[in-house]
Amino acid sequence: MEIDLGQEYLIDGVLIVNRLNAYRTRVEDMKVDFKDADGNVVLTTAAIASDKNGYDGYVMDLTKEGDSLNDAGEFDAWKYIPEGDVVEAANFDWRLYRRWCAVDEYWDGAACKHCPIATTSPGGDAVVCCAADEYADGSACVTCPAGSTSLKHVMCTCDADEFWNVTACATCPAGQFSAGGNATTTSCITCNANEYWNGQGCTACPGGSTGTGDGTLCTCAADQKWDGSACEDCAGGSFSAGGNATTTSCITCNSNEYWNGHACESCPAGQFSTGEATSCTTCAADTEFWSGQACESCLANYYRDGDACVACPGDSVGAGGSATSCTCDDDHHAHWSGSDWSCAACTAPYVKTGSVVPQSTLSSDSCDDPPPCQRELLVTRVDGTDWHAPFYFTCGDVKVYAGRSNLQSKTVIPPNNIAWGSCPTGELSRATSSSTGFTYANPDWAHTDKFNVEETVTCGCRKKVRITRTDQGATGWGPFMTLRCGGAPVEVIVGDSSSNTKDVTLFSPYNTGDCPSTFSGSTFPTSSDGRGGHPYNFQLTELSGCDTGPQFYDTPPTDGNYPNYQQWIYEPNADQLAS
Repeated sequence: MEIDLGQEYLIDGVLIVNRLNAYRTRVEDMKVDFKDADGNVVLTTAAIASDKNGYDGYVMDLTKEGDSLNDAGEFDAWKYIPEGDVVEAANFDWRLYRRWCAVDEYWDGAACKHCPIATTSPGGDAVVCCAADEYADGSACVTCPAGSTSLKHVMCTCDADEFWNVTACATCPAGQFSAGGNATTTSCITCNANEYWNGQGCTACPGGSTGTGDGTLCTCAADQKWDGSACEDCAGGSFSAGGNATTTSCITCNSNEYWNGHACESCPAGQFSTGEATSCTTCAADTEFWSGQACESCLANYYRDGDACVACPGDSVGAGGSATSCTCDDDHHAHWSGSDWSCAACTAPYVKTGSVVPQSTLSSDSCDDPPPCQRELLVTRVDGTDWHAPFYFTCGDVKVYAGRSNLQSKTVIPPNNIAWGSCPTGELSRATSSSTGFTYANPDWAHTDKFNVEETVTCGCRKKVRITRTDQGATGWGPFMTLRCGGAPVEVIVGDSSSNTKDVTLFSPYNTGDCPSTFSGSTFPTSSDGRGGHPYNFQLTELSGCDTGPQFYDTPPTDGNYPNYQQWIYEPNADQLAS
């Protein structure tokens, strides 16, 4: 069918193709061409697609603009006229079948009219104009739900992965998607197995991969992630299981965890990891430590401080390796200045062994008292130049014999170990006997001599000498004897003996040769009680080793002549001066 439009034309109206009863034949595939005066086709309609014979005809609205053209450039706006609607062609009311008003116009039942101000319409067969936040629901405008606006006035815009269910925005079912916004539809899309949703539509997965089943991404290889459009390698030190466990990000394990191919797992006890590895590391026992990045080992004379190696301070040594401290030299102690560690020398006589730096707390270590021993004690008379009355005093619970001295000071050795600081620090005299244990060898003596005692750091050795009578055929000796040797005299309390040999313990320091190897009793003066003046001959032999414990002179004899004290200690008429 052709229509001649003439030289000037304006296609604006309704084209009606009516079939009369006398010619009721099929019109399927019929088109209408509009020609100008020169015979050129300026518009062609789409073919009538219906093959139904029961229709009276077809009506087409030619007022719609170019967006009514199909892909072939044909005007495609046919609308069927049901059977019985056309009775007489001259009286046919085509207005019922008018289809298109212009944009921002609406059909009022008789003609297209402009929309009121602040309203709009998509044109066509719209019968109502709506505001920006409304949509057309048939012949009425309905307000869009909060958060959305009108979309061509037939529905409202929804968020991504929501659809318009005619009255509101609803969430797409799991595994389905929607672009939302101006692309809002009335249903959601499900992607195929080898597709993923790119935010606007379903897109085929890249070669070598398939969809993970939920449409969100595609499968990637191990240690790859999905970046939204392709598989991408994980950054160094991070991991992904890949396959159906593909994610949009890779995993970095925590310190002391490792990637087992599927997830992060804690390292076994005694093993370590930076969190960026597929296995854990074992440091060598006693020689290495974990720095947080690797197994480290400190050099000798360095110690581990956290993740670093620190030099040992002066006057200390360190094993290095994984050791966390150094050891100060003997008689040095760990000292904290408030910012640094050092090994400070102990002040004599205090000692220290094994002090370590750093200490577990930020505080200095202290030096120790000298260990208990048979400490040499310096006894001094403070009110004279010598003394001839032997006396005792106590250091703690140890009774010490001071003897006699022809000098102002004398060194003595206690019979047992004494603790540092256990000796009296003040005056030694009868007046202080209750606190110092001061007693004369003869309890009846009432001398007022005054002394003091000073502890030294030297641990003494109470040596023994063996006294042997060398007279032919003689047995023992009866006189009590004492012997003093050397310039700072060593007092040897010989006493008596029932045999020719007697071992005697010395209570003063003794150097080899201080006493003569032989001496004679013939120089001893005779007294009324028979002491002295005996021509006895003796040999003195120095014995090896040291002796402890109370000795014979600590207990007075029990014979009738000397019931209360050892007279031979404090009352010899004279000493043999072996010098």
